[in-house]
Amino acid sequence: MPGSDLSSELRRRAEQSSERTLRGAEASVEQIERDADAAIEQRRRTVLANRESEYRAAARSEVASERQKAMRAVLEARARLVQRVLERAKSLLSEAAVGPDYRQSLEREIRLTAEYLGSDGATVHCSPGLDGAIREALRGNATVSIEPTLEDAHGFVAIGGGGAVRVDGTLEARLRRLAPSLAIAINERLEAD
Repeated sequence: MPGSDLSSELRRRAEQSSERTLRGAEASVEQIERDADAAIEQRRRTVLANRESEYRAAARSEVASERQKAMRAVLEARARLVQRVLERAKSLLSEAAVGPDYRQSLEREIRLTAEYLGSDGATVHCSPGLDGAIREALRGNATVSIEPTLEDAHGFVAIGGGGAVRVDGTLEARLRRLAPSLAIAINERLEAD
């Protein structure tokens, strides 16, 4: 019996050792699985974070691009509106040139222009129909000659100093000079509305 006890004892110890090895192996497998799952989860989070970051960057870029396109469209529309307003104003110049407000301001402007040009003999080229008002404004100033020869504009152009000094008092020139200020005012009004 002692041999069978020894055999049983050896078998029992072998089984215990086998069970410990198996439990240790199972624990190692479980740890490896947990580590692998954690690594996979960490990698998944990293990939998702990178994708989300890429998607956000792409979305920000797309939003910025669309904003730029929208702003460009708004600015182009405003420029077209300003152009239409200026064209409409230009179409009203012939009517304004015969109006009482313009005639009243013309007298002061002609006098100031004559003073600016001095007494060296200036010539005022004006649109037909304004020569009478200009003569009236310059009554008593014999150094200025008046010629109603301005056919392509409304108002007057005065030349003095032997041709060296030119004062463009046409409504078209005034409109050109005022165009930037008008554009700013129109844009400010659009923004206020």
